[in-house]
Amino acid sequence: MIFSKQKWETEREGLDYLKVSTACSWNTVKSPLRNAWDLFLVPLIGEEMGETLTEIYHQAEMPAADAKLLRLAQRANILLAFWYDYAELNVMIADSGFKRQESEDTRTPYKYQERQLRTGWKTKGFNALDDLLAFLEKNSDDYPEYKNSDNYTESRRYIVQNAAQVNEYYFINHSRLTYLRLQPHFKIIEETILAPRMNGLYQLLKIELEKEAPEQKWLELRNALRPVVVYYAVHRLLLETGDLTDKGLFFASLKNDDSDAEERPVADERIVHQAKQAEADAISYWKLAEKLMQKYFGIEPASAGFHRRDNKDKKSFWA
Repeated sequence: MIFSKQKWETEREGLDYLKVSTACSWNTVKSPLRNAWDLFLVPLIGEEMGETLTEIYHQAEMPAADAKLLRLAQRANILLAFWYDYAELNVMIADSGFKRQESEDTRTPYKYQERQLRTGWKTKGFNALDDLLAFLEKNSDDYPEYKNSDNYTESRRYIVQNAAQVNEYYFINHSRLTYLRLQPHFKIIEETILAPRMNGLYQLLKIELEKEAPEQKWLELRNALRPVVVYYAVHRLLLETGDLTDKGLFFASLKNDDSDAEERPVADERIVHQAKQAEADAISYWKLAEKLMQKYFGIEPASAGFHRRDNKDKKSFWA
């Protein structure tokens, strides 16, 4: 973990990221900090990178890059800890049961203050996670452990390789977490939409993309297919969740309580319109990609020959 009892109590390290009272002891925050570390940071950056971060934390002196990396990780860790375990931090758990902490001088916050606090911690915490991923991606040569993680967001093998390429066609504010949410849809679209339409060309494209220096025509084909994949993925995700900007939905399987969550009906007219527009854009870009495939590879468009038949001596016709 990247917090410790000694530094929490003697150096007040929590104050660097949160307005923490001196009465907030290590025993109070230890469990929430550990939970956030195990649930949010380690699954995202990988076990190996997590161990490296822990080693960096315990160094007496560290390079500037390590210090910045640690600050980003600690900010995400503490903000998400207080958001995720907010209810636990507000009660005392003892043999006599659960009790709310209150005194004559202090009171628990109003409901609207609780919502504002939790929303703020959640937003800033996931933004910090995004900043952490961006830093590791930018400095991946210095932190090769991150490249071994399941969520490393740079890959030469995929048609859509990183968050910047998504942002080129659909604004996601360069969010790596949003890119990771879209990634499963990229795979589905490539295998169920592109592959059947490309008449064997898709498999050849994937082989070429594995090479260190693919031919220019294959790179142009990938570039032409990229907006098709992006817009179809956006279409699917909007219909599935009704939201594309909530970074916390990447961890959708981790539910605390929904008291601070807004209703996001997928059937909302605006969301459905956005999804339909994304689908229409995907179809338009696919038509451009078809022209490129015909030019370089002699592949007839998937629609070519559709409704063509020998109707000689037959009475059927297309109305």
